[in-house]
Amino acid sequence: MSHPVDLDELDAALRRYGSHAFLMTTSDDLRPHISHVTVELAGGMLTCGAGRKTGANASVRPMVSLLWPAPEEGEFSLIVDGDATLDGDVLRVTPTGAIRHRPASDPDCTVDCEPLTHD
Repeated sequence: MSHPVDLDELDAALRRYGSHAFLMTTSDDLRPHISHVTVELAGGMLTCGAGRKTGANASVRPMVSLLWPAPEEGEFSLIVDGDATLDGDVLRVTPTGAIRHRPASDPDCTVDCEPLTHD
């Protein structure tokens, strides 16, 4: 089950989910490459460090995704898609969309799942 996240709410979301996320890029052979990164949000842009492989992938295929796992069992994960640019060893991601997601088969999941801003 997915719920869209207004990009203006990312700051509040990151206070809940924290600064550690998984960054997904795509390798030359089109396989996913996943890195564990520390993310900062400033001026609507997400930034994180980028290793050699991550930076090379994002330079050629700039559409990336960031995933914050659910803080607690049964809660939502946060997924942010964006367009990346590499500046040295820093990756700058301009968010293009975001959702909160958990498995639809979750027994606690109902039509009225809690909104992003609900604590």
